Amino acid sequence: MAQTNFSGPVDSSNGFTINGETILTTSSGDTTVASSDGNVILQAENGVVCIDTDSSGISDNSDVDVSTGFVTFDTTGGATANAMPDGTVSGQLMVLVHTAGGNDAVVTPATFFNGTTITLTLGDSIFLLWATGAGWVVLGNQGAAIA
Repeated sequence: MAQTNFSGPVDSSNGFTINGETILTTSSGDTTVASSDGNVILQAENGVVCIDTDSSGISDNSDVDVSTGFVTFDTTGGATANAMPDGTVSGQLMVLVHTAGGNDAVVTPATFFNGTTITLTLGDSIFLLWATGAGWVVLGNQGAAIA
């Protein structure tokens, strides 16, 4: 395939596909990058990078789904004990939020840099980063107890 060089802005209403990855910038200035393997690396020199991710809810002792970036806990039916597997790619982000119920949600990450467990009660939230070699690392914490 021949190389194409551009010297100025290139406009497309349907986006671009580069090496199998789709890139689309909307008229509002938002940029969407869709990846066939599920991994997208973003870098913004100026502005804000927002993450739109799937979410899951837990109300029992099931494992935390690390394929989603946002997990809520409902302990109305009783306290939960939830294992959290290792992340899948360095830089992966997870948000855990206790949204309903008056019981504890105790999360035990397989590899946790800051301790061994995270205990969330109603209103608590924690922001985690997966760092290969170190495990899940706390980036932000609002009320969760770490042991």
